[in-house]
Amino acid sequence: MTAITDRIPTPPAAAGGKPSTAPGEPVLARREPFSLSETEFRRLQETDGSVRGYELENGRLVPMPPVYGSQGRAWGRLYRGLANFVEERSLGEVLLDQATYLGPGERRRYFPDIVYLSNEDLGRFDGEQVTGPPTMVCEVANATSWDRDHGEKSRAYFEAGVPWYWIVDLVEGQTKEYRRGGGGYELVSLTPLDQPFRPRLFPGLETVVAPPAAGTSSTG
Repeated sequence: MTAITDRIPTPPAAAGGKPSTAPGEPVLARREPFSLSETEFRRLQETDGSVRGYELENGRLVPMPPVYGSQGRAWGRLYRGLANFVEERSLGEVLLDQATYLGPGERRRYFPDIVYLSNEDLGRFDGEQVTGPPTMVCEVANATSWDRDHGEKSRAYFEAGVPWYWIVDLVEGQTKEYRRGGGGYELVSLTPLDQPFRPRLFPGLETVVAPPAAGTSSTG
């Protein structure tokens, strides 16, 4: 996904190799990419709202795509099933679209679709934001977010030490469960969206993320 930068374009070169300008018009200079600290990012989110709908990626503002029907339904079904399972067994807490800094002083502030904190990791949530690696992060990937969820975000979560990473892949029609290994995330389960998802992280949990539409068969 292309990051937002703050640049003033340089006028095209005229004959002789110099930028062309009208008489008396100043030459526009190129500025460095716009960068925000986490303090500035949070202040803007809480005041004028100008950066709402963005994540912070090493000082860059990254726009978040809107959530449409299929994504919202899959997101909601998985959240409800997981949150109920965790609450009934007192396994920690499940958070929805929660502001998450991957480490103290990090310049990455994400809003993962679903965050799970085990009882051992609950201290990373101060009631407003998560600071440090959650126990599990889940992203619901559509065509717009697919590359970033499988690439940039996957690498960031791994580097931060997130033990479990789930991707509900609406493009390929399956839920992917990854566990952190020595050299990267390792795929430990792969489940079609219309079949029961039984994650290794939660023995006993079974949920269908996206049941087949009425009048269709899950077996084709």
